[in-house]
Amino acid sequence: MTALTTWIARATISALLITSLSVNIAFADGQRGFTRQEAIREAQKRNGGGKVLGISEQKRNGKSVYSVKVISNGKVREHRLPAR
Repeated sequence: MTALTTWIARATISALLITSLSVNIAFADGQRGFTRQEAIREAQKRNGGGKVLGISEQKRNGKSVYSVKVISNGKVREHRLPAR
């Protein structure tokens, strides 16, 4: 592969991953929240399996939230789960 072909292939794959990104937000009143490990398991469960690409803790509306990115069947999904 030439450098240009490699670049085009990588750009195409990146574009596909970005466009297939979907965000699932889970907030429930009275929910106790998740530990980091529980958030990973819950995101995989909601995704029907897959590989965790990353997890980060963020503040949303003054509350701590885990953002868990999972890839499965070429689709990247982001699950946001309340943190303890």
